[in-house]
Amino acid sequence: MLETSSTSVVPRWFLQYIWLSGLIYPAEHTAHRRKADTSPLQSMKFVMSPAGKVYCYIVAFVTTTLAVLTQMDYFGFYWKDIVTLDFFVLIRLINNNAVGVQVPLIFIVLIVSRRAAADFRMSLNETVPLVFSRPEIARIRKYCSMFLFIYISAILGITIAAVVQHQWTRLGFFHSVVIGYQNQSGYTGMAFALLTTPLCVNVDLASQMSGVTFIVVLASGFDKVRRTVEEAYCAMLPDTELSVVIQKATARLQKLRNLTADFNEAFGLLVLLQCVRDLVAVISFIALLLRYNGKLMDETSEQYDARSVIQARSDRWDYIFLTITLTHSVIRISVCLYCSKAVVKIIRLLQKVEIEVNAENVRTSCSYMLSKIDPSTGTISAGGFALINMEYVAGVFGALVAYGVVVYQASDSKEAAQELAKVNTVRYETNELKEFIRHHFGNFSQMP
Repeated sequence: MLETSSTSVVPRWFLQYIWLSGLIYPAEHTAHRRKADTSPLQSMKFVMSPAGKVYCYIVAFVTTTLAVLTQMDYFGFYWKDIVTLDFFVLIRLINNNAVGVQVPLIFIVLIVSRRAAADFRMSLNETVPLVFSRPEIARIRKYCSMFLFIYISAILGITIAAVVQHQWTRLGFFHSVVIGYQNQSGYTGMAFALLTTPLCVNVDLASQMSGVTFIVVLASGFDKVRRTVEEAYCAMLPDTELSVVIQKATARLQKLRNLTADFNEAFGLLVLLQCVRDLVAVISFIALLLRYNGKLMDETSEQYDARSVIQARSDRWDYIFLTITLTHSVIRISVCLYCSKAVVKIIRLLQKVEIEVNAENVRTSCSYMLSKIDPSTGTISAGGFALINMEYVAGVFGALVAYGVVVYQASDSKEAAQELAKVNTVRYETNELKEFIRHHFGNFSQMP
């Protein structure tokens, strides 16, 4: 998304990966920035060309079409399970289709906010050289490149292996059991799954990691501001020099605060979409753990064993993709907390300097810098609905506890209903046996 010069923190290969995933939509900047519109993506000429721009829209259309067709095929196959309105069946279906539903929304959000994203890219290219030195930029780019390469390779490798293994089992089933037209239909569904699932996971992964990379840059910037003031304070510089350092740090802080606001405007809805997906994944994970897996009423041992094999395969599939989703969530929330925590450390340091230094000019500089920090400074917003900080984490944890209780009660009530059905069946059969004995043996008792 950004140029890959010595002042860019984003690796070139990662930009190419995002573009190949169809997530870059170049747009004109606002009027006051068009004059300076020379640096973003200038080293990637094809991306800025008309063909490069059209390519992303084609990828978005094709991926969205495949995702929609897969959802239609999925709901058409499981419609009998859906109409039962069973809680655990519905939550599993929602979780399995979350990625397919999320992908079209990701493309829509990025296309709608492409102008805001262009402004953010421009602001980032202007701010990074003012906050970091060239060696620091190279170090951040190196660590980001190493992490992104390892993480993306691992997630895509696990996804492809899981899809092939899952569909290979289905392939054996269709090959041995299903014949004729149904066989062709089964192969068609598997072909859609083999193609669409990795594509959807890749789009979700690219959008997640691009946001994480930007947030890491913001957090590193705030941390650099804190270290600059702290080093000057610990070096016991003269009051005048310390005041100048704080004033320069204030200017950098303001640029980072504006950059954070630009990020929230450009990608806030995308973060909100990811947070909603996280909640669905956690609820699904709890439901998966608490689901009733006992023997159903009127189910033979052979039927129960066959269902258990299919259920184990489905559970393995669910656990793999729920783990991937929750891993994305942990990484994203961790970097968001790291960013907000860096601002909290700046506030504490300035308050400490303001108390311990008696010079009026230093105190004035500290007070001015503190006045430029508000609750939204360094805090990532989920579309304006919530700020991703410790309060958000505490609220989500409390909500998940409540959801866990509800899911547990649903699981317990379902199990109780199964046991009650078994008891009622036994009672009914016992009454029938009594009537049979009374009818026949009662006649025997009346014989001479």
